[in-house]
Amino acid sequence: MNCTALCLDGPGGRTTVLHDFINISQGTEETRDTITMIFDAVKRRSSEEDPPHVSFETLFNRTDESGRTVLELAMEKNYVKIVEVVLQEDLAYRRGTGISGDHKDVVKLILAIKSSDKGCVSNLLLDAKQLDATQ
Repeated sequence: MNCTALCLDGPGGRTTVLHDFINISQGTEETRDTITMIFDAVKRRSSEEDPPHVSFETLFNRTDESGRTVLELAMEKNYVKIVEVVLQEDLAYRRGTGISGDHKDVVKLILAIKSSDKGCVSNLLLDAKQLDATQ
């Protein structure tokens, strides 16, 4: 018997598989490649009819126990390669992520991550979320 159901839940169903993968990885090139493969697989399998918990958008909107999205978790761990992969997806810029689609905020964010300036990264995310909440 083959299982063909798409499941994005991490252990216990509280997070996504990407949250857990980022937590156990080292943010390497191989990690980036694996996340790219996960994105590609989910995009191929996702459709408009899917329940919300298995949609591609779920990977970007669900949070872990600390309230972090996949993007926020990767940035907190300073995994630049993973952040770059996440930011390549259009869904990373949708409402609720706090990142604008015009790439100005993204460039600032990537530069802050690459320079290991955790304070700047946190401030950029906090400012973006506060701005998003007022719109």
